Amino acid sequence: MADYYDIDPTFGTMEDMDRLIAEAEKRDIRIVMDLVFNHTSNENEWFLESESDPDGSKGDWYIWRDAKPDGSAPTNWRSIFGGSAWTWSEKRGQYYLHTFLKEQPDLNWENPEVRKALFDVANFWVGSDGVFDMVFEFSHIVIDLPNETDWSVRREWKLTDLKKLLSDSQKTTAENGWYPIFFENHDQPRCIDHFFPDAEDKTGAAKVIGTLMYTLRGTPFLYQGQALGLRNVAWDSIDDYNDISTVGHYDYLIREGRSEEEAMEAVHHFSRDSARTPMQWNTETHAGFTTGTPWLPVSDDYMTVNAETEEKDPDSILSWYRALADLRSTHDVLTAGSYEEILNDSEQIYGFIRKTDDTEAVILANFSEEEAEYDAALVDGAELLISSAGADSRPGLLRPLECVIFEKKN
Repeated sequence: MADYYDIDPTFGTMEDMDRLIAEAEKRDIRIVMDLVFNHTSNENEWFLESESDPDGSKGDWYIWRDAKPDGSAPTNWRSIFGGSAWTWSEKRGQYYLHTFLKEQPDLNWENPEVRKALFDVANFWVGSDGVFDMVFEFSHIVIDLPNETDWSVRREWKLTDLKKLLSDSQKTTAENGWYPIFFENHDQPRCIDHFFPDAEDKTGAAKVIGTLMYTLRGTPFLYQGQALGLRNVAWDSIDDYNDISTVGHYDYLIREGRSEEEAMEAVHHFSRDSARTPMQWNTETHAGFTTGTPWLPVSDDYMTVNAETEEKDPDSILSWYRALADLRSTHDVLTAGSYEEILNDSEQIYGFIRKTDDTEAVILANFSEEEAEYDAALVDGAELLISSAGADSRPGLLRPLECVIFEKKN
């Protein structure tokens, strides 16, 4: 973030941004911006002033520390992208902290002047239309990663662990705030392999995630390719990857004595490049994304996993996502209803109820590849709105990876 008050010339001008916002509003679309407040660019004028004038007005706007007596970094903290979280500044004669890249120095939020400056930035961009009262939190995303600086260490988790994390978030935002529902973004691996690494039926697994996306309380944030069921890539060599975080983690594991096979296994599971391959539109060259050369190869499965093919298949992942979107837009209980978890102790079924004054929806998702029984009384008098098992669905029993949505009037 070199300038909080302007648009990077790579993407256009402020006038272009104003036009984008205006044209979107004509179509009843609002623009959601990601304001990065943890750090700035090392080219930001705030940092340049802080670096050059320790006693100046911005001298402590960043986190500066002296070197140890031997000249080494103040602590052994590691950057999330690998390597030390400290970089030496010759100009200032101190180290500065960066949680991410050395080009992204962390701001000092303990300084009230920094907080005020960032509040001013937020107010500049929010404008008269206001802003959603929502916070993206990642507890469910890092459920298998106890230490974000070491991809070789994984946490074993059960369905009840995931359910508790999601339910806790639902409860926290029940009376004050709004929950952004997401399972993928540009910094995370693909959700099918993330949450169902051992599942044989990846299509069924994708439909489970989609069901949660559209039925939990909050706003679904759907990432490109997720509705097609894009998977993690597993390229043979680290040289095939260009994500700096992936390369940094790989190098760290090799330095720590892990084998190349172990390091690459971690890369295949966690690399951000899996979410950054081109969108797969059709079966043409580069999956129809470009006639040029893309920044990364398309995934190997593009001949079958692409928008054109899945549009023609009523049982595809894309068709399921579209059916869920239609349900959400026509059944107010799925947007306005309260949230209450049921079957809390089940290690197979994630179940919850969405409820308004006059309507109740029961959502049940079987996370296992075995049949799962539940008390059919939960859906007595309810209409089955949709089932991923189609005509095979029946109350009291979920097929492997089956998802159902029932609705009844109170």
